[in-house]
Amino acid sequence: MSDRIILVSYPDDIFLSGIRILLFDLKKEQTDIVSRALTDLEFDFNLIVYSVNFRDDTKYMIDKYLKSQIVIFNSESENQTIIGFLASKTNSMYFGNLRSLSAINDSIIYGLENCKDKLERMIIKYGKF
Repeated sequence: MSDRIILVSYPDDIFLSGIRILLFDLKKEQTDIVSRALTDLEFDFNLIVYSVNFRDDTKYMIDKYLKSQIVIFNSESENQTIIGFLASKTNSMYFGNLRSLSAINDSIIYGLENCKDKLERMIIKYGKF
């Protein structure tokens, strides 16, 4: 378990270097899966996790998206406009049914082990500053 995971929520930000992950509108059980996956991984740098929900300011979410190397979202969020935007990004993965957009993003998270594998690959990819 790493002590270098920093959770940030609306309206805050943090000015440290590290890999940033945007979590958009996750349900509690989805957040629990991501949390468990991250605490099982080993890394020696800061991991900044932005937790944003669909009711937060859209400008805040876009700012955190632009700062993040990894995006995880709930495809069944009420804000389907944002879901369409996030689904089109190559650094994004999701929980749930992406409906017609699954043709452009097949990076679905099925459970804890799958989430851990995907996060590990992304962290290795982006962990080389």
